[in-house]
Amino acid sequence: MSNAPAPTPEEAIAAKRYMVMNLVRLGAIVAVGLGIAIARDVIALPYALGVGLALAGLVTFFFLPVTLAKRWKAGDREMSNRDISNRGEK
Repeated sequence: MSNAPAPTPEEAIAAKRYMVMNLVRLGAIVAVGLGIAIARDVIALPYALGVGLALAGLVTFFFLPVTLAKRWKAGDREMSNRDISNRGEK
């Protein structure tokens, strides 16, 4: 049993986002591995499919987590601005 305090809503959201980003990266690594296995004829599928899968995995690994982080950050700013403007109306 832990004496750690319960996470705040912001910490819970951050933890979920961190997990999503790492699962995306893990899936991309799996795609690259499968793509290489297909391209090397370890798995009997078309060569072009293997190359395409490996390239898609590389692009996903390097760019999707960054894109997700930017979207989440923009959404957080929008929510913050909405909260500030709602306080002024009361």
